[in-house]
Amino acid sequence: MVLCLTEVSLLSASPMVQTSEISGTHTLQPSQNLTGHLDPERVLERALELRAKLTRKDLNDSISMLRTSARLFQASANPRGQALAEIEAGDTYQMISAFPAALAAYHRALTASEKQTDQQCEVYIRMARSYANTGQAKSARKSLDHALDTCSGIPELRIQDNLEEAQGEIALFSDSRPAAIAHFESAIGLASLAKDREGEALATLRLAEAEPSDASGNLQSVVHAQSALTTFLATGNQYGAARAHSLLGFLISGSGELERSRCHCLDALNFFEQIGDLDNAAGALNALAYNAKLSGDLNETLKDYKRAKQLFASAGDYIGEESSIAAISRVLLAKQMYSELAPFDSRKHLLALQTLSHSLIGAALVDQAAVEERAHRYKKAILGYEEGFKQYQLDGNKRGEGAVRMRQAVLETNQNKFDDALEHLAEAQRLKEETRETADQARIQYLRARVFLKQNNLEEARLDVEKAIDSIESQRLHILKFDSRAQYFASVHEYYSLYIEILMQLHKTHPDGEYAGLAFEASEKSKVRALLDLLGSSEQASSCEISTVSNVISGPGELGRVTSNKLDMVDAQALTLGELQAAIGDGDTALLEYALDEDKSFAWLIDGRNMTAIDLGPADVIQNSVSMFRKALLPVEARVNEPAIDYLRRRQAAKNIRLVQSRNLTKLLLGKIHLPPRKRLLIVPDGSLQYLPFAALSIPEKGSENVPLIVQYEISMLPSASALVALRKSAAKRAPPTDEVAVFGDPVFERPGIVPAKVSVATQAHRSRSLNIALQDSRDSQQIPSLPGSRSEALAIQEMFRNGPTRTQLALRYDANREAILGGSIAHQRIIHFATHGIIDTRHPEMSGLILSMFNKRGQYQDGYLRLSDIYNLKLSADLVVLSSCESALGKDLGSEGIIGLPRGFLYAGARRVIASLWKVDDEATKTLMSSLYSRLQLREEPGQALRDAQLDLLKDKHLSDPYYWAAFVLEGDYK
Repeated sequence: MVLCLTEVSLLSASPMVQTSEISGTHTLQPSQNLTGHLDPERVLERALELRAKLTRKDLNDSISMLRTSARLFQASANPRGQALAEIEAGDTYQMISAFPAALAAYHRALTASEKQTDQQCEVYIRMARSYANTGQAKSARKSLDHALDTCSGIPELRIQDNLEEAQGEIALFSDSRPAAIAHFESAIGLASLAKDREGEALATLRLAEAEPSDASGNLQSVVHAQSALTTFLATGNQYGAARAHSLLGFLISGSGELERSRCHCLDALNFFEQIGDLDNAAGALNALAYNAKLSGDLNETLKDYKRAKQLFASAGDYIGEESSIAAISRVLLAKQMYSELAPFDSRKHLLALQTLSHSLIGAALVDQAAVEERAHRYKKAILGYEEGFKQYQLDGNKRGEGAVRMRQAVLETNQNKFDDALEHLAEAQRLKEETRETADQARIQYLRARVFLKQNNLEEARLDVEKAIDSIESQRLHILKFDSRAQYFASVHEYYSLYIEILMQLHKTHPDGEYAGLAFEASEKSKVRALLDLLGSSEQASSCEISTVSNVISGPGELGRVTSNKLDMVDAQALTLGELQAAIGDGDTALLEYALDEDKSFAWLIDGRNMTAIDLGPADVIQNSVSMFRKALLPVEARVNEPAIDYLRRRQAAKNIRLVQSRNLTKLLLGKIHLPPRKRLLIVPDGSLQYLPFAALSIPEKGSENVPLIVQYEISMLPSASALVALRKSAAKRAPPTDEVAVFGDPVFERPGIVPAKVSVATQAHRSRSLNIALQDSRDSQQIPSLPGSRSEALAIQEMFRNGPTRTQLALRYDANREAILGGSIAHQRIIHFATHGIIDTRHPEMSGLILSMFNKRGQYQDGYLRLSDIYNLKLSADLVVLSSCESALGKDLGSEGIIGLPRGFLYAGARRVIASLWKVDDEATKTLMSSLYSRLQLREEPGQALRDAQLDLLKDKHLSDPYYWAAFVLEGDYK
């Protein structure tokens, strides 16, 4: 990965050409008055005052005044002053990434300073650096030659310092990092002798960029970048600090401190966007994209890289654009979006050749080799990888060398060239240890384990994959943002899947050993770790809560230290088999956990004493069967003018298909499992099984036809077995509920009196951005239909609890609003019921939420969207939350991290269990089910048992016996 943080030639607040001292505060006069100003020095001085304010408008105004000053100097026959004003104009153009305009200003300065050797020297240095940073290598070297010739007779330390930096930048962006390092180290020494703190900080920052590093905690590059940041902050140089934040964001990401990295990047991005510096904003976006990639969020990665590519192109930065395109290509390959590669590949090769950078040429060659590999042209792929490796070697880029060796090893493993693969992985391991790339070192261990498994060397495979998983486990402490952690664990799920497969293979050869139990524990480690960590933490850490400024360090011993609000992970560990058996050892409960993988899937049946491990089929076979069963659940609708007999025949045929699909799925999932006679079955699903209504599966029963699983068991779903204990511990920390029921229903979605057909146009502009995005992602229409039936549902629940000993809260119409929830009115309720629309946004899960009243009693618009983030921030004591809306149990599936949706949010907020639906439910059936459910809850029946009894009531009703009507609602969480 190449990060291009391009250089603005004047980073220091001290001008490279001395101007008169500026003091006091001045007000900018209207620009039309400036042309008649007779004092060009005063105009120049005021222009520099404006530039120091670092806003986009002030920078543009500063440029206008500097051009005016240059013209005034020219009119007064003062070429030195004219050159000075043009130099400052060029520097200011650089700050807003207007590189062609900057170079034009420098050329004008050259013309004006024809007889001034010192100014000519300054201009050539600036031009060399500007060309180098935008990838124009030939022009950069030509300007550098002029600078070396012109500056040779000027002994001033500051000039020599800038000359060394220019040479370092040209070396960095074209040929040689070792040469760049030597020049930057020399520049640091010269700046120190000149007592130029900011010049020294700039050279130190460039040194950090040139050093072969990755972002590991104790690398010298991080120390240098932190040192530069400390100096810039101390001297009040916001521009320099932003540059340092951007580089640090990239450097520390590889060590696993992804949230701290992200905060550095955002600090930089916000500043550069504020002043309109497209080039450095793009560099910050490149770093953010790399952070997102390590978090496992490839969609966010692609979005940030594409945005960075556009900004680099707008700024005319060839190196930056090429680095973004190379990264985009790698993401597209990973996402198998091959059709989008061609235009990026052609542009990438052109830019790589223009920059003359060995590393970027190497990256282009390696990406082309990956295309050849995908097309099964393996000889061409091997040659391409080797050519790319040689280019990286010429640049001294060990990071790139290691990445190539890893790619070669994957290709060789797939061709069963195991010895070659292991040899290249050993070389990659050595290189990645030198660059301290933690994530890649774990990846190498995983790849080695894959090779050993293919060789049936199970013990070696186990040792390597355990090392990889240990690395993953250590990194979770550094990812504070919930969705980032969820994405991260989902992205490394294959590590745990391989570990499980290895252990189950060992179980086959050593059936009397403990391998099956270890495989179950590995499955637990792979599931919903982000939620588990949050349930075990003492408080929720908000995004960028840890200050990047407070994390400035003084030495390598403090690297990686989080100084505040570190999450307490003590209670968040995955359970061992023995701990789980103790937790469910009441004799009435058994747990069934699934782990689905592409090649092999497994299940474990566990009670208080015993455990059985079972091999299942490949995940895609199970997924297809689940999909067909869900389709078979849909009700048969009568056709227009269809005879009753024909409708009944179609309905019976559909029922027969449903039974066949149910039996097939039962055979896949339960055929090898002897379910013991128990009261309760806890199910930990995986993958597509999260969408399966287990209660509706047909199972054989002695003396009768197959019956639904709900007839024999009370069924509860768990995100993981470990979450059961975590939920109980979390609930024990909070005060028990003191009130009974809170019901929210029949909210107001449109202003009364407005014609519905015109509503969307009238109100869409007033809705929150989150709601509009969620509606666009999940629905064909922006209309939000009213829910008059939810009123009767809410009133019926209130009636059941009217004579109860504790308070019941009923919120209908305008009272069913977001502020009532955020204000804490539901904090102490035992049961919370939402009869409203839920939106499940699988594209942007953070935009999911519940729609409440969007107008107040005066007809004024209010924010009525309870977002998923709002739900996570609630403090609840609820025993039960009921989401009586369509598909409320769904969300974005992150594989091993499960479905990120509304139930997960309420569990974290404090609810012990949630009842939600798996599909669009029938209104009348839901009303009947809820009436039965609440009549039992009012009698203090446990929620799991109450839901089962309510579903059995519908099963006995000949009009509602089809699973479509009763099986949609599932209980997730603690069964007790």
